[in-house]
Amino acid sequence: MKWKLLITIGVLIAIVGIPLFYFLPQTLSPKTPDSFIVDSVLLKTVINFNSSFNNQIKVANMQDVSDNFKLEINGLEDFVSSDKTSFNLEPKEIKTVNLLFSNSKNKPSGIYVGAFKISDSKNEKLIPIILEMESQDVLFDSNINLYPSADASNSKVNVEINIFDLGNIGTANIEAEYFIKSFTGEVILYEKENIVVKNNVLISKSFTLPENIKQGEYAFGAVLQYKNSVGTSTYLFRLADSNSSKQFHLSTNTILIIGFLVVIFVLVFFLFYSLYSRDKILMELKDQYKSESERQEVLLKRKESENDQKLKTFEEKLLNKRLFRKVREERKKQLKIIHKERERKIKSLRRHKNGNEISNQISKWKREGYDISILEKTKIPNVDYIKKQLKKWKKKGYETNVLEKSYKGKV
Repeated sequence: MKWKLLITIGVLIAIVGIPLFYFLPQTLSPKTPDSFIVDSVLLKTVINFNSSFNNQIKVANMQDVSDNFKLEINGLEDFVSSDKTSFNLEPKEIKTVNLLFSNSKNKPSGIYVGAFKISDSKNEKLIPIILEMESQDVLFDSNINLYPSADASNSKVNVEINIFDLGNIGTANIEAEYFIKSFTGEVILYEKENIVVKNNVLISKSFTLPENIKQGEYAFGAVLQYKNSVGTSTYLFRLADSNSSKQFHLSTNTILIIGFLVVIFVLVFFLFYSLYSRDKILMELKDQYKSESERQEVLLKRKESENDQKLKTFEEKLLNKRLFRKVREERKKQLKIIHKERERKIKSLRRHKNGNEISNQISKWKREGYDISILEKTKIPNVDYIKKQLKKWKKKGYETNVLEKSYKGKV
């Protein structure tokens, strides 16, 4: 079987490699260097209704001469403020800009988008800003995967929304709002519906975009409301200019060759799938494992963010990241151990040809989920623990600045 696998992989590499070899040189062209650079391409922040959050960006002058820079908040003036509106940079000089995210005007919970405009004498850059403002306690949250269509008209986007019951509510009727907004404040589409959620639910939706929609970056957002709980999630995506397809013209022969390669690829894929596909039982186990992994990640991400907003010093924030990284790694190990043990049990039952028992066992695991008591052996660090730990280290004479050194290139 190994030689068949090697041949199949070789064919797949050839099929993918030939089109890349043919089209890649056409896409490579010299790029004009930027007059300045920033260290962020997106500013995305989650805060509670009455909380605030500090963020920083760095601006570097890449020119051989000094230049004046102007800063401007667009669309989020009620939520975001900057400690600078203008400054001068010498050649190769770097300046740090401090931003404060807060709800000083008591706006309702939800998702707000805008942009941070930075300009010099030659260029300007717009850094998209997404502010997710949630309730203090979030009972339902979600992950978003969005797939813009590949056609030049950008007529549709397809969305998968995985909704999680973080509060273990059980069966509940929640209100869901979906929207697409531009970073100039324009609402492209909006939809609201009621959803019955039990544990977690995967929703697939397709949205038709306006015919005159422009090229650029957009935010897809989902807001989940249940009683006093408001949970938010967003996804940043880009729509390509429809005119760009006209600049890339393919001849009839090229289209035929690509079509032929696609047909071969599909045939080889199905051959590969028929030889090495996993059975449905193991796939269902994998889905259970993946769902619980995503749920744990959403929970840990939220707890880490809550800690970060309450901690003040740089050392505390770094230690918070470090501790949550360890918790993530340990919980991933525990989940994998449980998953592997379940796989072994299913394979053992299969050897004994216990078909009914296999089905019953899969149904039982689906009802029970994963053993939370095992996962909770790796406790989530709280703010008090982090502060006490740092205080303890400093008393013992430890150099806590080693935290910063260990996180260079990682944080």
